[in-house]
Amino acid sequence: MDLKIEQMDANTISRYIFKANLVTLSLFITVLASQQLTANSADPGLLSKNSYVTVLSLDGGGVRGIISGTILSFLESKLQEIDGPDARIADYFDVIAGTSTGGLMTAMLAVPDENNRPMYSAEDVKQFYFYHAPKIFPQMSRLRFLNKVANFFGAVVGPKYDGKYLQSITRVLLRNGTLNQTVTDIIIPTFDIRRLQPMIFSTDDAKEFVWKNARLSDVCIGTSAAPTYFSPHYFVTKDADGSMHRFDLIDGGVAANNPVSETIFCSLRNSATIVDYSIQTCLKALINIIYLCFETANN
Repeated sequence: MDLKIEQMDANTISRYIFKANLVTLSLFITVLASQQLTANSADPGLLSKNSYVTVLSLDGGGVRGIISGTILSFLESKLQEIDGPDARIADYFDVIAGTSTGGLMTAMLAVPDENNRPMYSAEDVKQFYFYHAPKIFPQMSRLRFLNKVANFFGAVVGPKYDGKYLQSITRVLLRNGTLNQTVTDIIIPTFDIRRLQPMIFSTDDAKEFVWKNARLSDVCIGTSAAPTYFSPHYFVTKDADGSMHRFDLIDGGVAANNPVSETIFCSLRNSATIVDYSIQTCLKALINIIYLCFETANN
């Protein structure tokens, strides 16, 4: 172990220290966020009755989702100290948005159980990454050279992973839950390669348009289908008149790796206080939106 440390150059050590400081700062921010959120709500789940709209935004980043999961678990534990052991992240946010791995976290935090409460805690989300990430992203070889060769040929002949384990565990976790059933509003961006345009899935749209009320598992598999890593995900939904709608989805990061802009648009669109969409009116509305945004995809 000492030999490995001696071989690390100063830049590498600096990067590790910098990332450790970022994590420490993030934990500090979550403590402040927990105080702010609790100050706006005497009981969990009542924030939507206040003048503020609270938004949680989770970006992509594959296995780096463990960072967001760890911080969310810490935040939830602090909220439970104040509001009791049944408090969940979804109780404190009017909107949760996530792209790619963030989309999976979003669905896990918002999918309901039989009592219409969040099925999973933030601690469950964190443990999901610890246990399942090595199986979703299996290492082909311990030799870096062989991995580089495999990655090169894999990029030519097809995706790096078959995605079967990710698909199966996602379906087990989310069961048959659909977008219109979530305990709080969610937004999950994807990209449709047949239409060549972003496809944004949300609870609001699912309640308004039957054909957009897809299963959470299908949406999550689609938004996690990173090009060169996983194959695109195909599925169909039915409209009220029985007509079929097909989706050919890849990673939502192609459209919006950090979905914060989508949450702004949806919040403004659904605001009852906006009578026109002038810049002045929109800026006033934005003042009433509280964001907790995680960005872990960048190195």
